[in-house]
This record gives sequence, C-alpha cells and structure tokens, in this order.
Amino acid sequence: MSRSALEAVSSSLLLLAGMAATGNLHTVEDYVLVVAFGVVYWLAQRFLWRRRPRRDQRTDKS
Repeated sequence: MSRSALEAVSSSLLLLAGMAATGNLHTVEDYVLVVAFGVVYWLAQRFLWRRRPRRDQRTDKS
C-alpha cells in the first residue's frame, strides 16, 4: 500500500472513531460517507497536494 493510501485509511478510521464516539454513526449512509471521505482524501493527496514542480529540461551547455 502506498503512503497516501495508508494516510487516507488512517484519516477515515479517525473520522469513523470520532463519529462513533459522538453517537453520530447510525445508518449505512454514515458509513458510506466515511468511505467516500477516505477516497476523496486519497485522490486529493495523490493528484493535487503531492504535485511536484516540473524540472527544467533545458541544459546549459555554455
């Protein structure tokens, strides 16, 4: 598993634990919300937040 996937799973588990601790986890929709949050978080990390600046491909030969 990649690091970003592990971070998404851990954040989803933290959200799940928080919702369960406050008594806000009752229906299947709540569980789907937690899973959807994890997927969106993983996608954002993978494609948006971790984007590195492109290296300049030109070489200075002078």
